[in-house]
Amino acid sequence: MFKKKRFWGLIAGVVALFAIVLFSWPHSLLNNIDSDIESIAVVVVEESFDHDADTYVYNKQDSEFRAIMEVLDSYSYHMSLKTISSYFSDGANLEGNEAGYWLNIYLYTEPNRNGECYGIISGGTGDIAIEDAVYRMGYWENNSQLKFMSEICQVVNP
Repeated sequence: MFKKKRFWGLIAGVVALFAIVLFSWPHSLLNNIDSDIESIAVVVVEESFDHDADTYVYNKQDSEFRAIMEVLDSYSYHMSLKTISSYFSDGANLEGNEAGYWLNIYLYTEPNRNGECYGIISGGTGDIAIEDAVYRMGYWENNSQLKFMSEICQVVNP
């Protein structure tokens, strides 16, 4: 009897620890970037048959660069079950698009899109790809991610 209670107590502890790790400790979108960023490329890809794309490039001295960095720093992400599965697959796989466009943000360690690159990809579903893993913005719906995407688009295309 005592072993059975201990077993179920251990299982409950593992489940609680798993939930705490997945759903807490949100990180700023700039959190996983350990280098100084010198340039940013923002690519807005229309969710249409032609997939028209507009690319905006900013270097550190541009006011848009600072505005984008502020937006990135003000939004957070956290792990989800898809994060764990993306570690065992060939990388991040985002499904669906609820914004009507894809927002790809590339952060470079050198000016003019040179150097090491960190990628953030968003489609408005609540899931966000950072590097090669899928994370979650917000907890229940996609409202924070849609607001994030809108704020970035307001900076690059006022």
